Amino acid sequence: MDKLAFYINGLRKAGVEIEIAKGGRNNDLVFIKLHCVLEVLMEIVKAHNIVLEKQNLKKMRESAFYKQSFVHTICSRPDPKNPLTLRAPQTLSGNNATTMTSAERTLALHRLIIRTKFSNEFQDRGITRMITQGILINAYPLHDSTLTWPEQGPISDRQLLGRFWSRLSYFYKMQPLHLIRKYYGPEVAFYFAFLGFYNRMLVPAALVGLLCFIIVFLTLDDENPLIRDYCKSDAVMCPRCLDARYCNFVPLKYSCEMAKIVLLFDNSANIIYSILMSFWSTIFMQLWKRREIELRFKWNLMTVEANTATRLQYYERTKYRRPSKFTGEEEPYIPNLIKSLNYSVTVFSCLCMIFIVVLAIFSAMMIKFTVAGFILGNDIEVLKNHLNIIIMALSSLINLIFMKIFAPIYTKLAILLTIRENPRTYVEFHNSCIYKSYMLGFANSYFPVFYLALIKGRLYTHPGDMSVKTIPLYSDLCHPPGCIVGITILLLFVLLFRSSVGQIIVIVIRLLKRGKAKLTKVDESTKLPSWERDYKLENNPKFCMLKDYMEIAIQYGFVTFFISALPLAPLLALLNNIIEIRLDAVKRVATYKRPLISRLPGIGAWNVVFQLATRLGILTNAFVIAFTSNTITREIHRFETGSMKNFVNTTLSAIDLDSECNLRKYHIRST
Repeated sequence: MDKLAFYINGLRKAGVEIEIAKGGRNNDLVFIKLHCVLEVLMEIVKAHNIVLEKQNLKKMRESAFYKQSFVHTICSRPDPKNPLTLRAPQTLSGNNATTMTSAERTLALHRLIIRTKFSNEFQDRGITRMITQGILINAYPLHDSTLTWPEQGPISDRQLLGRFWSRLSYFYKMQPLHLIRKYYGPEVAFYFAFLGFYNRMLVPAALVGLLCFIIVFLTLDDENPLIRDYCKSDAVMCPRCLDARYCNFVPLKYSCEMAKIVLLFDNSANIIYSILMSFWSTIFMQLWKRREIELRFKWNLMTVEANTATRLQYYERTKYRRPSKFTGEEEPYIPNLIKSLNYSVTVFSCLCMIFIVVLAIFSAMMIKFTVAGFILGNDIEVLKNHLNIIIMALSSLINLIFMKIFAPIYTKLAILLTIRENPRTYVEFHNSCIYKSYMLGFANSYFPVFYLALIKGRLYTHPGDMSVKTIPLYSDLCHPPGCIVGITILLLFVLLFRSSVGQIIVIVIRLLKRGKAKLTKVDESTKLPSWERDYKLENNPKFCMLKDYMEIAIQYGFVTFFISALPLAPLLALLNNIIEIRLDAVKRVATYKRPLISRLPGIGAWNVVFQLATRLGILTNAFVIAFTSNTITREIHRFETGSMKNFVNTTLSAIDLDSECNLRKYHIRST
């Protein structure tokens, strides 16, 4: 308590008004309420060079798209004639703020409380360290009201956000970005601005992809020469492995249905669409940069730079001191030897995690072989007839489960490694977390797809090769029509189920809470004071924005990297994001405490990540078209012969069974 009294005394000397109150429900809880008058806050603003919204006297004209009335609400387009404007004139008038916003007040006070000392020791300063030492339980800014919509009287910013933003029925409406920025700060506002802009850019991509898929589906028929080559072929395929219990000669005509599915996704239309998507991704990044600068201008952030101040944790964790070259005073530093050691630990840890991803891929392969052997070893004709689809779906499901398991582990590992490296400034710390998280997430999410696209089936030598028996990886072959279906199924699983499970859980919890509130009819929490009511809300997860951006970055990679295998990927991503953006809004408005404000002038290092993903997407699609798709090979055959007849036979080679004694014990699988 001596440290707490020391801290409170320091705040009072700085001009902070303090009130102490006991909990209404739990008398063991003690709430310390902090309040600053405007004069004190303005002094803090000047001392820390915080740029306020009211200092921005310029306005920008809306683009033509944003002028369409059907996409607007009262929060995104001011309407002086609307009765709600009179109930919230400061927010809904459309004018710049004339005083400090609530987010700016919170930011200014936070700058003070994270630097106030709570003992005479140099490192004992800041409310975050007090929570770490157990002196305080929590610290949070208050929401400005309850979430319940009032039928009359003033309307708060939180109630406006709850009514016009955090509702799924408003999925087609513009987000009230200026209100999000006013209430939650620029960091949260830029995230939702990016997600909303990404969704709008996905609309034309999704429509073209859906049109491409429909055209191919309608024009595909059994008279296609390629389908006839498979369905009416007399050829017999050699066994894939050397175990006569499971692998036998299989007539090529058994691949008839699979050939139809392959042609649905491996065709010239998809190749053209993937080229268009390469242009789309480049245009998207360029337009987003313009949109980001526009928002920085509107929100008076043009002069705000990334936080290059020295982190307090850097002082606490660094034991070494040396005289400063400029001031002569002692300052903390990390010797080069320790830096090299920390970087070595980071590299080694990341390589180990990537190796674990490779083991997971191999494990999925072994499970697939085991299940295939079980199906072939039993007389269940339904499973045998659909063996290939079952195995590919099972493999995709296993890979998806591994992705979901490893994703939070890798994010936490990236944060822990960055903490160990102990970067000097805040921007270095955040950038380091972002790059490590994306690198590990890249390996976790994309390596299984890269294996299917570039490695699977390429280690096989020839039928009867004994190495196939000793190294199972060599016998992991594609179906005769090609590997593209495996990629398509995996992408479908990832885009459909990677985020939907969490979304369903959030929706169910939300519905249960609403049902409980209707049954009880009276929300008892509204009787509590605001500070105790907010205390019952969930804490904002640490590095919440990092995880949210990671979800979008990984999804963006699936949309751009392998679009030639699944033209429906933008449509699936769009449908997922429509739900995600509103569920994220619900969590911030109704579930979480109000977050601490972070004044960032954009999405920062994530621009680098998305730019890298854009360039890799162009390269990856080129590799998939060149090495996995058969479209180019078919077009060359069409150019040389004038038709697609006998194309399948040109991709096969005959083998003399008399010269391969290892194949004599097999028999032809019958229907």
